[in-house]
Amino acid sequence: MDPIEAYILDLPSEKQRVLFSEAHQLILSLVTPLESRLKWKIPFYQYRKKGLCYLNPKDDILYIGFPYGNQLANHQGQLESLRLKQVRTLSIPDLETLHQETTAEYLIESMLVINQLLDHSDR
Repeated sequence: MDPIEAYILDLPSEKQRVLFSEAHQLILSLVTPLESRLKWKIPFYQYRKKGLCYLNPKDDILYIGFPYGNQLANHQGQLESLRLKQVRTLSIPDLETLHQETTAEYLIESMLVINQLLDHSDR
């Protein structure tokens, strides 16, 4: 069994298991190539060897963290800084919020930010 799937099955509440499973599938469906693994004991996703996002539980809320979140547009004002310089998080309290277009937009924008970072470093 995949370590992330095992992690999801071990979550304490059904609500968390459903949210994490749906988020995991959403990320896998939107981003390729993608490497997923447990890092710091939470699901972590890498795109082109850079941190795309991670999933973090707190109570019954799923937080999607973006390591390069300070470079995301945040036009909707949904990203929170949590007093971190670069990282921004998106609070996902339910499936309805997870499946809003903004969640996918942030994931895709995070991928584009990584492309820009890598393209500039190649010059």
